[in-house]
Amino acid sequence: MFSVLLRLPGIPADRRGWIGAVLGLATVRTLDGIGIAARLKWPNDVLVDGRKCAGILGEVAGNALVIGTGINVSLVPDELPRPDAISLWLSAPADTGGVVLDRNALLAGILDNFGDLLDRWIAAHGDVDASGLRVEYLRACDTIGARVRLQLPGGAAVLAEAVDVAADGSLIVVDDAGRRATYSAADVVHLRPGS
Repeated sequence: MFSVLLRLPGIPADRRGWIGAVLGLATVRTLDGIGIAARLKWPNDVLVDGRKCAGILGEVAGNALVIGTGINVSLVPDELPRPDAISLWLSAPADTGGVVLDRNALLAGILDNFGDLLDRWIAAHGDVDASGLRVEYLRACDTIGARVRLQLPGGAAVLAEAVDVAADGSLIVVDDAGRRATYSAADVVHLRPGS
């Protein structure tokens, strides 16, 4: 739907990985504001009814970041890219009056919320705890407390419970033997209880 170029020289490089989570939170806030209950999946997918409706990607080059999101706005079932996807149109309550399909209003809402969250993050020099963004992210993230399968780069998989997100944005999990581990990159699959 859009990409934004940001220059954030006041935020240390090791804290910039949170930019996707900040945009994810902005998207969740915007959707909640129009009556669509949205949640996050680590690190920065947006879910509605447990199905993906938006994904966020970022690229870092020096002090510049490009962050963007793709949102399934008006797709019908036959157009959805995956069986576990959903569009805003399919999930919108009947009383939204078409607001959910107005891409300009949607973009304005996301950018307004992103600006507010970004201002907090920048004022705290990228410290997600001092800005309160980590707590807000954890409250909005369905991955925390879920049993997950992490598909790691290289093909290995890990089964565990997701318990936290570290200050650097890594996912913290505890496996069945009680061992804690931290992962900064993985494809997360939420598992049903008991699986």
